[in-house]
Amino acid sequence: MQVFWWLRAILATNRHHARLHGHCIILRWQPTQPQLTKWQKRRCGKTDEKSCTRQNERENFNWEKHLMLYEYLMSPQNFTHVLMLDADAALVKHSVDILGGIAAQMAQRNLDVFLTSEDWLLNGERRINGGFLMTRNSEWSEHLFKDTFRAHVVGPGGLRRWKIGLPHQECSSNEQICLNDIMSGSSLNKKLVKGHMSLESGIIYNRGGCTVKHCGEPTTDPKMEALGMKDERLQVLHFTGSSKYLAPQVLCDDGEDYTGDGPKGYGCHK
Repeated sequence: MQVFWWLRAILATNRHHARLHGHCIILRWQPTQPQLTKWQKRRCGKTDEKSCTRQNERENFNWEKHLMLYEYLMSPQNFTHVLMLDADAALVKHSVDILGGIAAQMAQRNLDVFLTSEDWLLNGERRINGGFLMTRNSEWSEHLFKDTFRAHVVGPGGLRRWKIGLPHQECSSNEQICLNDIMSGSSLNKKLVKGHMSLESGIIYNRGGCTVKHCGEPTTDPKMEALGMKDERLQVLHFTGSSKYLAPQVLCDDGEDYTGDGPKGYGCHK
């Protein structure tokens, strides 16, 4: 099996969904430079810059998501909504416009940010997964992601005077912990984000790949594995960790081609 076959299968599946429902996909494949913050360089001490960059690469790539969201929200193209989707997550329920449905929910509830939990995992119900994050183009969303990325750049000690109203918040770990701290931290935090941010079920919108082909993770509902891709609740499947290598089998070889262009197409050709 080719090393990145899983990636081709997922990209082709998302391209197919976007074509069916009239959405635009942008692949962000190069990180903004410089990647290293001043506080990361200080923490690396005498370590050379290449090694320091490698040590901080995973977290900095994840923080790029928030910078990306802010930049596209501020784009002169005036997108109504922006979705940040990890490269290993697939929009699999082609019979419905997944993103249009979420946008309609956000409008009905006047939400700015739509997040998903890891409730497919035991003890994951209140834990944010940063791989699927949809925002409405609003001043509040712009401020949030400008704030979170600035907090990352500032690092230890935290950012004071957040534009969304927080008096002080530190975000010197990963972006998921930062969002969790904002949503589930102090009573003031909860008050400031109430009505702006919502944490929704990952079982529907961001389900782990090990729920359709068992690979050892402790899940919350045995029906997920029993039903597999036939589970009507399932809209987005996130092939996290080692489950990435299940993607070609699930999206190409189990009786339904989710990529839309057949066994010889970009996504399924071996």
